[in-house]
Amino acid sequence: MARIFMRVLQVITIVMYFFVFSVIISVFAPDTWQLNSFGKILNALKNMVMYGLYFCLAFVGTKGGPFLTGSLTTGVPFGETSEHIFYQFLNMTFNLTTPDGTPIRYTSFNQVLKDGYGTVGSIPSLYLDQLTTILRNAYMLVLILLVILSIFYAFMFIFKSDMKYSLYAMVTLVAPIIVAILPDMIINLLEISGLSQLISGDWENFLVVFRTEYIPQINFRQDFLLIDQIPPGFGFFAVPGVLVAFLMYIYLEFSFQTAYVARVTNPSITRTKRLESQIALLGESSAFMESEKEASLRGQEGKPSEEEKPKLTIKNFFTGAGINAIKDLIERRERVMEKEQMEEVMSDTRRLNSYIDRLFEIDPDARSTLTATGSAPSQRNMVSSSLISMTLRLVSIFGLVYLVANPILIFRVFRVPDIIESSVGFSSPEAIVTSLVPVVLLFPLVAFIIRTYKQYKLSKSHSRREKESDLLKKISQLRDIEEEETVFDGEAPQIPSI
Repeated sequence: MARIFMRVLQVITIVMYFFVFSVIISVFAPDTWQLNSFGKILNALKNMVMYGLYFCLAFVGTKGGPFLTGSLTTGVPFGETSEHIFYQFLNMTFNLTTPDGTPIRYTSFNQVLKDGYGTVGSIPSLYLDQLTTILRNAYMLVLILLVILSIFYAFMFIFKSDMKYSLYAMVTLVAPIIVAILPDMIINLLEISGLSQLISGDWENFLVVFRTEYIPQINFRQDFLLIDQIPPGFGFFAVPGVLVAFLMYIYLEFSFQTAYVARVTNPSITRTKRLESQIALLGESSAFMESEKEASLRGQEGKPSEEEKPKLTIKNFFTGAGINAIKDLIERRERVMEKEQMEEVMSDTRRLNSYIDRLFEIDPDARSTLTATGSAPSQRNMVSSSLISMTLRLVSIFGLVYLVANPILIFRVFRVPDIIESSVGFSSPEAIVTSLVPVVLLFPLVAFIIRTYKQYKLSKSHSRREKESDLLKKISQLRDIEEEETVFDGEAPQIPSI
């Protein structure tokens, strides 16, 4: 029952994970998940290597020629026609392209080195473009790798039932959102703090361009569900940020409960399997020893009697026969000792196996007691307590979030005057923060009450135990006194002889 309950929790946990996964993935723009980012990075690296080789060959063919031929009057040792043929050969060999795939054809070294010579960009500018492509796709690749890592940790939790993998799965699943909105947060903080005025215009423009061009667009403003289909007062739960947070809490609740059930039941199940295998191995060993003993007895019955062993005399003691006889005696003694030890072990094994078999026949509950099956917690209590605790926590969190989203209920409970109630915008952040104050103070108050009650019970129990121990000491002292008096009264008086 406990294993079935744990499997059910695991299924619910993985379903909740993929539901949260689908919600978070849908928050990103469709072009965020570029699965060919790794291929684009490899292609950009290949292009950069080709740019470098092209530049080196162009430099050697154009500028290195005078030094090789000893001529300083011409840039190319073979003239302009040879230069044109040389660059045609390089263009056909390397087939250079821009990051967007446009072919590049150079005709002179000036075009290779500097911009402004025709419509073709120079090698340094192409290097910068390829670096930009690598950075942009590396950013996208990091987001994809975080999502893949989150899926890996989710399945690790299913197989290991360790809550740390559940936390890792949630952290890596939320990490793409944090990574994506971090540049916006930095720019907004700079604008709010006024530091953006101290930054030079070029750097500020770079931040703005980088944010708009290379960062995925995240949208938490639009409602995830249709507001008309949600009852009044519950529209706050349709906001994607709140919905994702609530679903993440539900996932963590089920995952932590699954880890708790696994931690409670797995030791008992492992111990039961180990003891059952040991009992089965004991029975198999006993049966094998019995068969070996019967086979050895049958072999001794059919074996002829050994010939008379040669006697060891003083005459042959110092000869080779005497030494061999001594070796035979020592080996025979060792075999006899090993056989006696083996028979003793076999006898103990048979007695233990027969005792366990008789115990299983006499006591029906002996197997569950011996295999520690009963050491596991009560299945019914575990299931009921888990369901009740999860339900209470989920309902409490939902209720608290509802109160925070609708602070007017809290103001009505505290009977705020109408003039103050009408002057406060209940949808404003100030009203929500104000409504959080009693909610936040509620938790330490409840914790203080529980801690005080526990301390009171502990002190009361401690004082009761002290009284009982004092009473037991007095009773033991009275018994000692009574025993001494009884011994003294029981002695016969000595009558002097006449």
